[in-house]
Amino acid sequence: MLSAYQGYQLSLKSISRAQFDLICTHIKPDQVISLILSDSDDTPGQSELFFSRFQITDFTRTRMLKLINIGSASLEDICRCFKEFAKYHRISIESYNARRLSQDVLLSVATQIKIGAPERLISCAEITSRSFAFPVCLIILRCLTISQSSMDDLKSICKLALRLTSLKVENLILNANEEFLLLAQKLRRLVLYCKNVPVSMNQMEQLLLNLPQLKYFEISAKGSFDLTNGYLWESLTYKLVTFNFNFWLKIAGIEEILNSFRTSFWIERKKWFVVATRKRLFSIPHFSKKIADTYFQLPLHTTIPHGDETLLFDKVTYFILNNSLISHQNYFRYIKTLEIKNTNSFENLSTLIDLNHVENFILSSSMNHSTIATLMKSMPSLQQFSINTELQKFFDQTKNLCFEQIRILEINQPIIDGNFYVIEQLVRLFPNIEILRVNSIRWRLGIARLLDKFENLWSASFRLEKSSTPETDIDVLSFIRNDFDVLNFIRNEIDYEKYEAFHNRCRPKSTTGQNQGKYYDFWIKKRVSFSLYYSN
Repeated sequence: MLSAYQGYQLSLKSISRAQFDLICTHIKPDQVISLILSDSDDTPGQSELFFSRFQITDFTRTRMLKLINIGSASLEDICRCFKEFAKYHRISIESYNARRLSQDVLLSVATQIKIGAPERLISCAEITSRSFAFPVCLIILRCLTISQSSMDDLKSICKLALRLTSLKVENLILNANEEFLLLAQKLRRLVLYCKNVPVSMNQMEQLLLNLPQLKYFEISAKGSFDLTNGYLWESLTYKLVTFNFNFWLKIAGIEEILNSFRTSFWIERKKWFVVATRKRLFSIPHFSKKIADTYFQLPLHTTIPHGDETLLFDKVTYFILNNSLISHQNYFRYIKTLEIKNTNSFENLSTLIDLNHVENFILSSSMNHSTIATLMKSMPSLQQFSINTELQKFFDQTKNLCFEQIRILEINQPIIDGNFYVIEQLVRLFPNIEILRVNSIRWRLGIARLLDKFENLWSASFRLEKSSTPETDIDVLSFIRNDFDVLNFIRNEIDYEKYEAFHNRCRPKSTTGQNQGKYYDFWIKKRVSFSLYYSN
């Protein structure tokens, strides 16, 4: 069946090493029409391993190639191999390491680029300041996401990227009363976030009237009061399919303003609804809250017709239980993440949210044995568990329990050196863990033991930090400074008979502080015989 099918859309994002090997063994490059590769935290080194087995030029029928967080060295090598390949195929590059990548190589091959991460941002100015053949590099660009840009730099890109259809700028730096003009005749989707100076209706008119193909427009910015006129917006946006805005400004006469957004154009034809507060005017449900708690209240001033308030409830996917439940008519149908911060009352929880859709459970408060047992049984879709409470108390409250349905475990409390009891209890409680994330561990040997003991584990990330025990500080810090020694120590301590494949990587911690550390990521494959033995 695999050899007969000729149209695989292959995504290797967040895949186990065993599944990766199985796919690579049986798939043929000329069967693949879409390919996604990822060197993210859960699959470090994937691209290098993939291209050790295949040549990019073998994928003759592939029309879309997406590269996520690919290491800069690997990505640059790949780019050099498919410059000709890129002329006929759609290539998307999402990279956290783009600052280190040669921009001329990247822009010359990518028809879709997303650059930037909170800890490592690329600005448009850095791209345009490169001394390479800019028109040649941008001529094939269709989709672009950049973290920061001035208006002048954005104009330069639009002028040269003649095929550009989608543009997102996460921070557009403006000067006061600056001309708001982009010459992008084929642009269909535009997303702008402006944070420094207010924009005006005149600037919006200047922008939208010169984008004849635009169908999807989203903007978030400080604004002047003339942006609150819904009648003026009608003449500018009647050709748009989607229009979402979020304006921060001082508002007086809220209901009078909202009346201009209650015409048949807004309510019946477009079904675009608006909320107004004293400091903000925004589209809903797009800019409505995605996180709610027990104090959640509907907005007081909105154009949503009576009875359609479910639009706001259905937008919420993260619910926090932080107080005894208040009696009200709210009901959240699509909660994916449930966080417990207060355990005083659970009696009415099922009347407030639909527990059937909860996939991620975050415990941030102590909970008695019977309550946690009952709650876990009420969430049939649950796969991920996050521990934010003291580990010893958590173990005391979960004696004789076993959460076999959990596949992803995140631990946000420190695992200190020499505490083998913690490892034993975690393995007892969560025997089927496949993905493990430990955000604070002060024990190198503990990393090796956790890798060994979770028999179904295929991905793990640990942040190794300074030990709280004085006599071990020097030892741990010396290893933190030498990434190779840390990884070598762990590889020497694991039970190698259990592993068929073992990939690892070190990456720096994104924040600073006295207790700095580094992340160590592992992508592993356990031998089947061991897994079968321990599952019986």
